[in-house]
Amino acid sequence: MLSAFRFLFLYVNMAKLLFIFLSGFLYFSVVSQVQAKNKLPADSAHKIFSVNQKKGLKDDKGRILLPAIYDELGWSDKKSRDGINYLGYKKDNLWGLFDADFNQVVPAKYADLYPINDELFIAGIKGKYSGTNFYGVIDKEGKVELDFTYRNLLPAGEFIIGASKISNKIYFGMLNLSGKEILPFQYFQLRHLGSNKFELIEESGMKSLIFIDKNPVVIYDDLDSISDFKDGVAVLFKNGKQGLIGENGKMLLPINYKNIEWNGGKKILVTTLNKWQILNDQAKVKGKHLADSIYFLNDSLLIKNTSGFSEIYHTEKNEILSSLKGEFAGVFGDYFLLKKNNIVKLISSDTARAD
Repeated sequence: MLSAFRFLFLYVNMAKLLFIFLSGFLYFSVVSQVQAKNKLPADSAHKIFSVNQKKGLKDDKGRILLPAIYDELGWSDKKSRDGINYLGYKKDNLWGLFDADFNQVVPAKYADLYPINDELFIAGIKGKYSGTNFYGVIDKEGKVELDFTYRNLLPAGEFIIGASKISNKIYFGMLNLSGKEILPFQYFQLRHLGSNKFELIEESGMKSLIFIDKNPVVIYDDLDSISDFKDGVAVLFKNGKQGLIGENGKMLLPINYKNIEWNGGKKILVTTLNKWQILNDQAKVKGKHLADSIYFLNDSLLIKNTSGFSEIYHTEKNEILSSLKGEFAGVFGDYFLLKKNNIVKLISSDTARAD
């Protein structure tokens, strides 16, 4: 440890804010499928009214289109959607479907019901003995297109995210709208980010950004998290640092920033990390690093703290030996002290790094 004092730290540049003006590469449209305002079939002026806690429907002139005899009008997942010319209804605690003219096309017999598009609908039925809901897909006339064998189904653009119970565990996979398996049911979680982009989470916790056209393509792996795509871009998070990626999979900013924000896809506000140089005893630069703070464990092992994460970096091998979730706070015997959310934990140095 004492020999580490042979090295001098030269603090080169404080973290600062800078503006990056985009000049043409952020031109993508906003994805807003799940945030769209509700439009009832055929006429956005239709209004739901209530009588004795039952729901009905009136037109813009106050004429009753559906009497107030329904438990709910809409969808069982409580989400509103544009462009769907059908209307779900709940009666006697079960869901059915009206067409755009408010004709009943599917009787009320499902525990859950919500649309994928104007042709296909996810439906759930309650298991006879287990009481668990099982999910499948029906068409607009009630014909079963995908059997009720899944523990959950979620619409995801041109695809369906599904969950199945395998060996007493729930695993996620992906299907196309024809029911063909696109991703095997072996993942801890899948999240739709928009524009056929998905966050894939392994059981180990590793996260990847994938794009699905005809086949899945991994754009970036080994991430901590990914934001939804907005204005054609998404923020990638890894080891306390952030980067920016476009819908086409091109990295617009490397994962080297403390914080990234943007405004309408025209201006990006970036907070840079502190820049450090390591000098030897002859004042020659031996290394450059980006981090909130750095210090040596010994002659070759360097600690880099960034936004609640820390890295153990080998200066001779020029590689990261280990990434830790928590701010490195010191050494206690054979243990490292990690601080996260104001809680300090001990972890074995043997499990945190490889010499």
